[in-house]
Amino acid sequence: MRSSTPNQAAAIRERGNVLVVAGAGAGKTHTLVERCLNLVIEERVPIENILMVTFTEAAAAEMRDRIRGALLQRVGGLPQEAETAQWLEQQLALLDTAPISTLHSFCLTLLRRHFHVLGLDPQMTVLDASQSASLARQSLSELFGPLYAESSPEAGAARELLRWHDGSEEAVAALVIEIHRYTQSLQDPAGWLRAQEALFSQPQPDSWRRTLVAGLADWLGAWRPSLRQTAAAAPNVARIVEALEAFGAQPGLPSWAEALSLAREQNRRENWPKNKMTALREPIRKFFDEAEFLRSLLPQPDGGDPLQEDWQQARRPMLSLLGLARRYGEIFARAKREAGAVDFADLEQLTLRLLRRPDTGEPSEIALEWRRRLHHVFVDECQDINGAQDAILAALSRQEQPGNRFLVGDVKQSIYRFRLANPALFRGYEERWRQDPSQGRRIPLADNFRSREALLDFVNSFFGALMRPALGGVAYDEDARLRFGDPDRRSPLRRALPVSPREGGAAEAAADPGPSAARVELHLLSSEIETGGEDAEGAEDSWETAEELAGILELSAVEREARLVAQRLKALRASAHLVWDERQDRFRPADWSDMVVLMRSARSAAEAFAREFSRQGVPLLAERGGFYGASEILDLLSLLRLLDNPLQDIPLLAVLRSPLAGFSLDELAAIRSALEK
Repeated sequence: MRSSTPNQAAAIRERGNVLVVAGAGAGKTHTLVERCLNLVIEERVPIENILMVTFTEAAAAEMRDRIRGALLQRVGGLPQEAETAQWLEQQLALLDTAPISTLHSFCLTLLRRHFHVLGLDPQMTVLDASQSASLARQSLSELFGPLYAESSPEAGAARELLRWHDGSEEAVAALVIEIHRYTQSLQDPAGWLRAQEALFSQPQPDSWRRTLVAGLADWLGAWRPSLRQTAAAAPNVARIVEALEAFGAQPGLPSWAEALSLAREQNRRENWPKNKMTALREPIRKFFDEAEFLRSLLPQPDGGDPLQEDWQQARRPMLSLLGLARRYGEIFARAKREAGAVDFADLEQLTLRLLRRPDTGEPSEIALEWRRRLHHVFVDECQDINGAQDAILAALSRQEQPGNRFLVGDVKQSIYRFRLANPALFRGYEERWRQDPSQGRRIPLADNFRSREALLDFVNSFFGALMRPALGGVAYDEDARLRFGDPDRRSPLRRALPVSPREGGAAEAAADPGPSAARVELHLLSSEIETGGEDAEGAEDSWETAEELAGILELSAVEREARLVAQRLKALRASAHLVWDERQDRFRPADWSDMVVLMRSARSAAEAFAREFSRQGVPLLAERGGFYGASEILDLLSLLRLLDNPLQDIPLLAVLRSPLAGFSLDELAAIRSALEK
């Protein structure tokens, strides 16, 4: 078992509020477990007084198992009668009931324990996605039904909103659902709705104007270097730069309108240096396009104010939409209470109601009771929490110094924005505690114990050039670069790597890093073969037979990608490509279980990959799209649609292309061509 790095040791032993920025493969779970054990063994903190919040049930189970294993290992090395051994035996007995879980599970525990405070059903159930969607549809029907018969101003505004969307109730319902879902991720949904209603009740678009001024400043900042470079050879651009930089610290919209009008004037052909217009303007051509658009938003010479006009058009529909979202939230909440059920958003919002006083927002007596009970609060994957979850954790944590929060995360690994995670919360803690260490200490973990050094070299060089605060929300600086961890024990994985005998070399370390040390490959799939571009004439040379080329032409883009991946994996296994086996502590030939295919979304591609991998003889374990997503079922559904209405072209084409008929693309094209004659 490897020892802890200096930064891991600091994270394990530091007290007070601690924020750990844990890079990929940096031993985050090891650090969490060792800090917990340090508190239990060194400071005799009962395991039941440590809250450990993880992101998934699987992660919570792993955390509990690793703590159990570590406690058993320590107990085994002590005399049975020793006081420490008895203490650890007691903690092992308490481990199964210790608060080590997802935040939602802990919230459910709180609500069931204090159900009477909120008038909840003590046997409440948690709705799954399909059950929640069913109740949501019922609530939407209850929301929209009365709108067509009522004569109130609110109903009239809602009907106007529907007309804005071509009478599509589905489009408006989708917006209502989206607003409701967003508010449930906030610590004060009702307050957010009130603030938005107050905003759109204003007669002037002051907030829009402030946003536009800030956006114009950012836009100019992005273009300034290019404009200055071109201005050295183009006097007309120099005049634009001079006008833009003559602004005060906070220019108003009229000043911007004047400067952008000058940009339009100076972009005329006669103002550019002769015979140099194309060369000089091309690098900044988009600047003039964007300037023209932005000028259309600003006060016009005839006195018109496009922003004000847009505001007056948007205010009433937005107020109606916000009102519908508020009403939907009430109907949906009532439907869930009547069913004795809650959804995941309810777990957070109801817990907040339990932990905060409704009048002041201060911690309730229940929150103070749990603060006394929880000596330490651990939060794993903290970069993916939302505002409501952050407020819950704050209510459970000690606010006076020294604090008791241990936050672990990495903004670079945040992948749940689609679930309304807010990485800015983690960045906020990071910046505040970096600037004021009295509030908490920030500790980076950058030693990677998972990857080869050659792979880390690629990752660092790639993201060092790509990632910056404006793109990705974080700088990939020296503090963020991944380092090759535990180089003595993992020396075989350094840049000089072994070469497989079947790859043309001896199974020993390469003399120096070269092509054999590369661990990143880039394969580009040309679209020319599929589209018949100008380079397609010689494409036959790339394939062994005309039949093979014809087979490739019939594949969709995702099927061609699947075939490429399958063939590459077959080649790796056939060449006995060497991988490092942690258990055996040596290199061995790669097997299928060492290989994984990662993609942005597997749902749409799983069937294609499963078919192609099967054809290539590569075993694949893939999460399929469900019963109705299987290709065989889709073929049968197309057949049923065709029987229902034989005039439908798409189901007809699907049936003819399926194994039910077995037509090739060439045969279908010939049939269509014959019909057109």
